[in-house]
Amino acid sequence: MHRCPVFVLYLTLYQCIYMKQALLNTVSAALDKLGFDGDRVLFKTAILVHKLGLKGPIDNSKPYNFGDFSMYVDPHDTLQIINSGKFEETETQTILSFVKADTVMLDIGANMGFYSIRVGQKAVAGKVFAFEPDPGNFATLQKNLALNKLTNVTAYNAALSDKKETLRLYKHPFNVGDYRLYNDGDFTEYVDVPTLRLDDTVRERVDLIKIDVQGFEYFVLKGGRSLLAKYMPIVISEFWPRGLYNSGASPADYLSMMQDLGYSVSQIDEEKNEVVATTYDALFDLGRKPVNRYINLVFRANR
Repeated sequence: MHRCPVFVLYLTLYQCIYMKQALLNTVSAALDKLGFDGDRVLFKTAILVHKLGLKGPIDNSKPYNFGDFSMYVDPHDTLQIINSGKFEETETQTILSFVKADTVMLDIGANMGFYSIRVGQKAVAGKVFAFEPDPGNFATLQKNLALNKLTNVTAYNAALSDKKETLRLYKHPFNVGDYRLYNDGDFTEYVDVPTLRLDDTVRERVDLIKIDVQGFEYFVLKGGRSLLAKYMPIVISEFWPRGLYNSGASPADYLSMMQDLGYSVSQIDEEKNEVVATTYDALFDLGRKPVNRYINLVFRANR
């Protein structure tokens, strides 16, 4: 049977978008060499695949059990965990390697609570403060904390920024992990959310921060600069040049702030499954253009 060329194209796009991340990176790099912004092409293609209905919703009315923990997920399994219970394995391993029984962690951009659950389970005498601004994600986060019987996690249905105000959270059509506190033209749906300042909200020792807020990291940590300076917690952060520019800051603003505070920096390499060396100079160079590709960084005190 011969297939319509358009159907074949859509099928190929569908398969491409839901491939393993390493293969996606290869496709993106190949597109870059052809003169395209590979990550941007894949981003737009994923939305097209969704609109065409080539990937149907999953059953999210029930929790999925992964042995050590259970989770409710969103209708599109944005984290892609229902088959394995694993998400960003190297980042997860890195975060958990820093967690002790009494660790206090901030989960900023907590989404549905994957990291809050994993850290909350290990830090049995510690605490997790989870911040998630979207009402839908927050409701799932609360269900997941109750499901795993975690009483050492305090959840806030709010965003963090450098000032207290109300901002619009712009929402990806189906990726519940890609909501943004700025309008860069990608999305039209939004919800108004309150913002808090970290320095006003958390008044105790913090050992570890995981932050993934789609380019808004500079403003979040600027609002917690006193806390950072006092406790110098380990910070594991997404670094997305395009998002940082579109948020109204820049990669240089973010990197300079962390450097001035006395942090060294390294990179989490998901493909090599390890934390690898990098330098501020290399990151400043990467951030000179609004690159759409993201990496994850580890900031540690110089002491």
